[in-house]
Amino acid sequence: MGKDLVAVLGGGNGGHAVAANLSLAGFKVNFFELPQFSESFEKVLRTKEIRIEGVSIDGTAKLNIATTDIQQAIKDVGVIFVITPAFGHKPMAEVCAPFVQDGQILVLMPGSGGSLEFVNIFRQKKVKREILVAESCTLPYGARLKGSGHVSVLIHAVILPTGVFPSKKTAEVISKLKQFYPTITPARDVLEAAINNPNPIVHPVATLLSATRIEHSKGEFYLYAEGMTPAVARTFESLNEERLAICKAMG
Repeated sequence: MGKDLVAVLGGGNGGHAVAANLSLAGFKVNFFELPQFSESFEKVLRTKEIRIEGVSIDGTAKLNIATTDIQQAIKDVGVIFVITPAFGHKPMAEVCAPFVQDGQILVLMPGSGGSLEFVNIFRQKKVKREILVAESCTLPYGARLKGSGHVSVLIHAVILPTGVFPSKKTAEVISKLKQFYPTITPARDVLEAAINNPNPIVHPVATLLSATRIEHSKGEFYLYAEGMTPAVARTFESLNEERLAICKAMG
């Protein structure tokens, strides 16, 4: 497997940012989206390019391939980045299962526990190859699509705690992932990485407490610019106490 060849699965905001950034960093990137979403992915499929701009980055990334064929996307790839919301983990695991190869590393960014779903599905599908699965607590960037094949990076993650399954392989996997993201640090295991994802606290709370604003604006609402107030922050803190209690119970 080529050490400079990677796959990025998921053609949303984060997937575009990861694929473009890794390409501009000198890696050969295979960019994949599920066939049912090919319409919104059409420009990238046609041009094999992504325009990226924003914080500390500006350029047009040339992709190795852009495809809706999972076998083509992950063949002979060393590291596979899975960049989807949590509801995308199951379909991605199911399409990957027949084609994964010995020694490949799958990295979910973020994972939210999805690494365990991948492992479970691979077992159900009787995958016999030795696959390592990792997950980070968040995306490497806050990013938004400005159009098909055009993404803007708004913020970079300062630190990326990342857990590995099985955890005994943590040092081996983290050392390989640092070439892509030096800010990756080892979590104790995938559960520690999952529970440190801030999104399950931040996004639902700010959305629920802003429901009237969202309805009155007919959806023209910007969560971080408009949804963060002292009252919302106090609710974050209360929920975070529950998260910390879970962490304490886990040891």
